[in-house]
Amino acid sequence: MNKRATENYILKFLTVSSVSSDSIVKGIIDDIINTAVKTAEVDEQKTKYLQHFINKHDTIVSN
Repeated sequence: MNKRATENYILKFLTVSSVSSDSIVKGIIDDIINTAVKTAEVDEQKTKYLQHFINKHDTIVSN
């Protein structure tokens, strides 16, 4: 199936299934936001761990 035929098939499916494009776009945006939030939480945990490690190292060196 070529790209245009695939696009037409998807459009027909969406039309027939009465799925509004707004809900699809909202779902995609929600997925992107959820992924970004999870990534930010992981990054925050990495930063906290790194800061803890640096602080611990500074305490050991200064003693």
